[in-house]
Amino acid sequence: MNKAITVSSPTFQNLIVILMVLLSANALASCSAVKDLSNNSGQTLVPPPTFSARNIYYVDGNRGSDSNSGAQATPFLTIQKCLNIVQAGGTCNIEAGTYNESLTLRNSGAAGASITLKAVGTVVVNSGASVTLQTSGEQGYYTFDGLSFVSTFGSGSEEDSGGQTESLNFKNGVTAGGGFVIENCTVQGMAFFNGSNNTVQNCVFDGSKSALQDAIHFYGGSNNVAKNNTVHDYIGRGIWTSFGSSNTSIDGNTIYNVQNGIDCDGASIAVTSCNVTNNMVYDAGSPDKWGTGIFLEDSFNGLVKGNAVYNIINGAGFYAVNYGNGGGSGWITQGGMEYRNQDTNTVIENNLIYNYPTNPCMLIISASGLRINHNTCANGTQPGASLWFRVTSGTSFYPVNETVEDNVFYSPYAAYAIQMDNSASLASTFLNNIYDTKGTVWKIGSTTYTLAQVQSSLKQDADSLIVDPKFVNAVQNNYHLQAGSPAIGNASDKGNIGAY
Repeated sequence: MNKAITVSSPTFQNLIVILMVLLSANALASCSAVKDLSNNSGQTLVPPPTFSARNIYYVDGNRGSDSNSGAQATPFLTIQKCLNIVQAGGTCNIEAGTYNESLTLRNSGAAGASITLKAVGTVVVNSGASVTLQTSGEQGYYTFDGLSFVSTFGSGSEEDSGGQTESLNFKNGVTAGGGFVIENCTVQGMAFFNGSNNTVQNCVFDGSKSALQDAIHFYGGSNNVAKNNTVHDYIGRGIWTSFGSSNTSIDGNTIYNVQNGIDCDGASIAVTSCNVTNNMVYDAGSPDKWGTGIFLEDSFNGLVKGNAVYNIINGAGFYAVNYGNGGGSGWITQGGMEYRNQDTNTVIENNLIYNYPTNPCMLIISASGLRINHNTCANGTQPGASLWFRVTSGTSFYPVNETVEDNVFYSPYAAYAIQMDNSASLASTFLNNIYDTKGTVWKIGSTTYTLAQVQSSLKQDADSLIVDPKFVNAVQNNYHLQAGSPAIGNASDKGNIGAY
C-alpha cells in the first residue's frame, strides 16, 4: 500500500519558492519582448535584418573600398567585389564613374529572382583589349541596366560557337537557363548568348571604334529577344541567331553600316520561328563584299513583316537560301541534312525594300514554300529583276511552292521584274501584283515574257497589272499611296496592294 509523501524540510520548500520566482521572471521577460516587437495595432514586428541579408549593395569607384560592407554609406570600390557576393534576387547599384575592370560572374540568379547590376548615373566599364563581362560557369538570370561597356576585344574575328572573341560572353548559361537581360546599355563590342530567355533591348551597339564582327549573337536556345536597339558600324552582322535557335524575336531595331543587317542562320542546324518585324536596315554591304538587309538561311516557320530595308550597297535587300549535303550548296549542314527539298513555311509581308543598285530586291536560292505577300520593291537602278528565283549551282533544287501575291514591283529601270533560272519554279502561285516596267515582266532561263504572255501562256499572274502605283513621292522615297492609287483596296484580301 502506497503512502503519500509529506515534505516538511524547510530547505526543500525554499528551493520551490526560488524556482517559482525564476519562472515568473522569465514569463515577464517574454511578455516584455513581445511588447517591444509589437506596434500600436498589436502586430508583431520582425527585427530589421543585417545589411548583407537584404542582398542590396552599392559600388562607388571614387570613395569605396572592397573591405567595406557594401552599404550605401560604405560602398565597395569595384564591381567585381559586388559580383563575388551578391546572390539571387540581389542588386548591385553602381555609382557614376569609369571602372577599368574585366568582370566575371560568380553566382547565379534564378527565374523570378535575377541578379541586377544597375547604373546610378553614367557608368562606364572599360576592359580595354580584354573580355568585358563573362560567365565563369553555369550562371544565368542577370539584368544589366544602364551601363556602358567598352572593349576592343575580338576585333575583326568571327566565332560561331562563341567563347573566343565576344566582349560580352554569356557562353555558359545553358544549364542555368539563360535569362540574361541587357537593357538601356551602350556597348562598344560584341555580345554572345548561349541558351534561352535572353533579351537585349533599348541598347546602342557601336562597332565604329574598332573592326568588330557581329553585334548581337544568339547561339541556339529559344525565346531570345532583340528589341528596339540601334546597331551600327560592324563588319559582319548586326543581329545574328544561329545553330538551331527557335522562337527568336527581332523587333523594332535600327541597323546600319553593317555587312548583313539581320541573319536567321540555320546553315549548320536549321532555325525555326525566327520572327523579324518592324526593323529598319540600311547601308548594308560594301563595294568589295556582298551583303544583305535581311538574310534567312535554312530558316523555317518564321515571319518577316513590316521592315524597311534600303540603300543596299552590294547585295539583295532580302535573301533566302536553303543548304544541303554538298552539290554546290555553298555550306555543308551538320549531319548532312538536306533542306533544299523542304518548304520553309515562312511569311514575307508588308516589307518596303528600295535602292538596291547591284542585285535584286529579293533573292531566293533553293528555298521553297515562301509566302511573299503585300511587299513593295522600289527604285532599283539595275537592269535586272526585282524578284529572282535561283537554283543551287549544279543541282535541281529549284525554288517551288512559292506564293507571290499583292506586291508592288516598281522597277522603271529594270528590263524585267521576275526572273527564274528554270521553269520548274512555275510550280508556284503568282497573283494580283502591280508592275511598273518597260513592258517585259518575266524572264525564265533566257526567254522573256510580257505580262500578257505570262497570263495567257504560263497561266500565272492573274489579275496583275502594269500600271503606275501612284506613290506619294518616289523621288523622295515616300512609297505610301496617293488617293486614287490602283493599289488601294484592290488586294486579294480587299486591303491595299504593296507594303502600305
